[in-house]
Amino acid sequence: MTAPLRSLAHGRLAPLATLVLVDLCESTLAPLGSGVEITRVLANCQEALAHARALGSPIAFVRPAKADARRGEGAWIAGFRPRRSEMVFFRRSHSCYSSPAFADMMAHAGSHMVLAGLSTETVFLATAVEAHHQQHGLTYLLDASLGQRLKGERSNAAKDVVSHFMGIYGEVTRTQAWIEATALADGER
Repeated sequence: MTAPLRSLAHGRLAPLATLVLVDLCESTLAPLGSGVEITRVLANCQEALAHARALGSPIAFVRPAKADARRGEGAWIAGFRPRRSEMVFFRRSHSCYSSPAFADMMAHAGSHMVLAGLSTETVFLATAVEAHHQQHGLTYLLDASLGQRLKGERSNAAKDVVSHFMGIYGEVTRTQAWIEATALADGER
């Protein structure tokens, strides 16, 4: 059995959360372009991944099933190649739960996930709704996630909308706050 960690929201003990990294593939990154915001998001994803690895938390990488590795569509973004001990799931539609293996893992490996990565406007929202239906807890790392901008927008208003809805289905926090909260709880074991 895994060692307990303190829940961010209620201060009560809960099992280690599964860090779920979504769509960290070159093919998903390409339409987002480049820039300071993407660099920050990927740095926060790296920080969350390093922290989860240090804690011994379960780590799941979720990607589209239709990516064709032979055409380079399935290449991981540099620094995000899963280790052999980490899980990789292929989703058939927007929700991570569209992978039967992911749904099974969540049903058996604990009932709380921490979401970070790309495709927030589709995958994150669909996954949050399904997690709610399955009565699984959810923490959304706001600064470790990014989706496509709405047409014609200068700021990422879509991210604000996603953040609002993610708050309905779970906790919304920043990477450093999650790291500090889980590191503190880990030290109390």
